[in-house]
Amino acid sequence: MSRYYAFIIFILFFTGCAVKSASDFIAPTLTPNSINNNFNEADLYLLYALDAQYRQEHDKASIYFEKLYDANKEPLYMHEAIRNRILLKDYKEIKRLLDKSLPLHPNDATLKRYLAAYHIDMHHYKEAQTILKSLISQENDASDKELLASTQLGLGQTKEALQYYEKAYKKEKSAKALVTLVNILYYNLDKKERAKKLLHSHIDFIGCDEAVCYKLLEIYQKEKDIKGLVKTAEKLHAKTGKIEFAKMILEIYSYEKNYDGAIAFLEKSKIDDGALLELYVLKKKFKKAAKLAKKLYNETQDLHFLAQMAMIEYETGPHPSSKKVLKSVQKKFQKVVKTLDDPSYNNFYGYILIDQDINVTEGMKLIQRALVKAPNAPYYIDSLAWGYYKQGECQKAYDTIYPIMIMVKEPEIKEHYEKIKACKEGKK
Repeated sequence: MSRYYAFIIFILFFTGCAVKSASDFIAPTLTPNSINNNFNEADLYLLYALDAQYRQEHDKASIYFEKLYDANKEPLYMHEAIRNRILLKDYKEIKRLLDKSLPLHPNDATLKRYLAAYHIDMHHYKEAQTILKSLISQENDASDKELLASTQLGLGQTKEALQYYEKAYKKEKSAKALVTLVNILYYNLDKKERAKKLLHSHIDFIGCDEAVCYKLLEIYQKEKDIKGLVKTAEKLHAKTGKIEFAKMILEIYSYEKNYDGAIAFLEKSKIDDGALLELYVLKKKFKKAAKLAKKLYNETQDLHFLAQMAMIEYETGPHPSSKKVLKSVQKKFQKVVKTLDDPSYNNFYGYILIDQDINVTEGMKLIQRALVKAPNAPYYIDSLAWGYYKQGECQKAYDTIYPIMIMVKEPEIKEHYEKIKACKEGKK
């Protein structure tokens, strides 16, 4: 049983509190009357400290551990009081606690280590170095050597620090040592190729540790190496499954307009079938798009996918469209527009109703709904003009389509314009 749950059981048993969950409990203010005869004050402080620590209330935890230290001068309690302050980055309190405890425990290695770390954080590298050299002479601890190397970096003793991290990495092959070693080589000593070679070697022979691959990713970003960025981000995504790396890959492909690369990644990773569907349509991979849209609609009943199915079916069907295709498309879109007020779907279906002479009046209503949300969309304006043309209102159609002709290159819109212009001039 963990200390925390022992604490909760104690509270329930001795106080009779009805606690729904651990987070519901708030430690009461200690008074002489609240201390059970079976537990002394120190026991309660320890329980409160552990509970606060469990709930990540580090300020409270530190206070309770300090009270415990005050009661019996046990260094372990001071270690915990300081550790909780370190988690808060409360340097003023860290220094106060160290000044309070070190005179009583001048040979306590942990307190001295905390003092060295404090000096490093304050950029007092010489003071930290003196403490760490003393510790290393006593204990020869690897973590002290690493801290000493960080002071060497702070003091500009780059070669000395490099030697330490080279030895540490050679011995342990740790990602942490490698990243620091690479930082020294790449940023301090301008040995960029050697730094990248070390990262690649680690990835190839040991694996894509997140810290190592992320460091390589950082370098490729700095160097604007797109190929390296994508390759490393793919490894990071495969290793961690984190969506941030997938988004990075897709953003790079989008920026580069490498839609085939994005499709290949999405097909392999299966992280966003909605985005994959859009890319299939963009690249006119309609067979794949139709299959995926149907799958997604069957799985989710999301009407957006039903709309995609209808649009793909219409675009890939025979033209002029067969009655069978039109009936299938119409059935799907009626279900979509009844529930969704999406301008792109209203325009697409409205145009079908107009162009295929199914129901021009209803088509015009849908186009007008689309234009409420996107009044300057050229394709929607073209659809409206085409509706007026179908209704025989040639001047109105011309006045509608003429203003957008300066900005469009779409052959179908230009064809509509020529027909509308001819109608206005009585040449229909």
